[in-house]
Amino acid sequence: MNLAGDYQDMAQSEATMPEIDTTGFETVRLQYRRWLGVEDALYDHATINADGAELWSNLDTPGGTTQHRDREWRFQDVDLSPLAADGKVTVKFHLDSDESLGFGGWSLDDVCIVGVGPAVCGDGFVTDPEQCDDGNVVDGDGCSATCTTETPATCGDGINDEVDCPTEEPGGCCSTGGHGGAGGPLLLGLATLLGLSRRRRR
Repeated sequence: MNLAGDYQDMAQSEATMPEIDTTGFETVRLQYRRWLGVEDALYDHATINADGAELWSNLDTPGGTTQHRDREWRFQDVDLSPLAADGKVTVKFHLDSDESLGFGGWSLDDVCIVGVGPAVCGDGFVTDPEQCDDGNVVDGDGCSATCTTETPATCGDGINDEVDCPTEEPGGCCSTGGHGGAGGPLLLGLATLLGLSRRRRR
């Protein structure tokens, strides 16, 4: 690569990253910023390769008239996961040119390999397939110990929940009388007796 100007004619150049250990990461991505100027791929080729597989190439058109000219620094994000599954990956930026019409070639910055490991329940970050993650592995606080969303207990659902319903009766009503629900019938009986007493006085 010619750091002083356009790339040379009839030349091949390559920038190779060190081998990266990707063990333990489910998702691996190449991220970088580029300012690329290259002739149509019918003549000049700018490529990105990982472990011998081509990840990206400039456009090759039948007429050879489409030049690639970035006008600014452009952020790029490329998935390396399938190629990094064996626990390592090596990335190369390559450029080869013909006998005429050179451009600026590859200009690269902030090149990095980013790895995302498997979800860890209780780390405070919601990562697929987690439904929630409140930073602990405790049940009963809305997010279970396996990071699934818990349904709040409801009085009247027929389930005896000590949290919200001290006495859940078979009929689905929460007793507040303290005697297995006898308070309701007792009040009704008193009202009936009072009614009979009034009629007799008349």
